[in-house]
Amino acid sequence: MVLFKQYAELGDLVAFVGSLINAVLSKCWADYRKNSKKAKGHFGFNVNQGIPSKVRLMDGNVSERSFINMILSPGQTGIMDRGYQSHKNFDCLQNERKHFVCRIKVSTDKTVNKE
Repeated sequence: MVLFKQYAELGDLVAFVGSLINAVLSKCWADYRKNSKKAKGHFGFNVNQGIPSKVRLMDGNVSERSFINMILSPGQTGIMDRGYQSHKNFDCLQNERKHFVCRIKVSTDKTVNKE
């Protein structure tokens, strides 16, 4: 999917995915749960070009939210699921000229600023 020319200021679309990797058998840094060793891959996928753009590997129990700034660059638009929802991070992203679309929890208070 490529953004229409009228939205060129939103830059490349980058989809975020965090996925557990079960293939880690004995690494102490991959403690996920007792008797379960997992690593987590955090992936940025450039939707415009159809290719992965950035990958980060971390402990299995690390939050996805901290990886937004490592993967998204100024001028790009991140596409995220609600696991990435953080109002503090949203404020920081806007200050850094990083755009985003995020599915949010139903219970979130919403205010329409512009339609």
